Parts: sequence; structure tokens; C-alpha cells
Amino acid sequence: LTPPNLIKEEYNQVIDSDPRPNKILPWTREETDTLVEMCHRYDLRWPVIIDKWHEKFWPREEEYEDESDNNGGEKKRSVVRTTASLRKVEDLQHRYYQVGNILAQKRMEA
Repeated sequence: LTPPNLIKEEYNQVIDSDPRPNKILPWTREETDTLVEMCHRYDLRWPVIIDKWHEKFWPREEEYEDESDNNGGEKKRSVVRTTASLRKVEDLQHRYYQVGNILAQKRMEA
């Protein structure tokens, strides 16, 4: 199985206009591109892909200054979570095969 090649125009016309989007954790273009690239690089070895995915998108701590509290300029820490960091291997598999299916259908129609 060869991974789908996403052309920017195809992505905009086909993937973004999918009538069945994931409304709970919607996918971004960056996430989809990263997923397709990882699938190609790691030959659909899902344990490796999910490990690399979490390596890239895992929540991280960031420091920030709380302006509402006059604590002498002391910085606070918070964890920044993205929807990508919440994805499971089943989510990645579903998105990968969903993109491939949509592209195959649209390419057959053309």
C-alpha cells in the first residue's frame, strides 16, 4: 500500500470539504501532512508512528508571567495541550485511511 500524495489543491478541495469531519478533535492541515509523511517514512508501522507522533505533539510546559497577580515578576508554569497530543493510534489510522479513501474516490471520478 503506497501512502497518498497530498497536493495542496487536492487537500483544499477534497479533504477540507469532507462531509464527515471529526467535530470532536478536528484535524489541521499540518497534522494531516505530518501523519502522511510519517506513514510513508515508517512504512505504516503504527507503534513507531504513534511514538513519533507523541514525540512531536506531546504537551509541554511553558512559562508565562501572570499579569493579574503582582507576585514580583515570578513566572508561572502551565501545560500546553493541543488536540494532536490527545490522539490515539486508532485516530491516526482512521485519518490516514480516510484521506486515502477520499483521494481514491475523487481521483476515480476525475
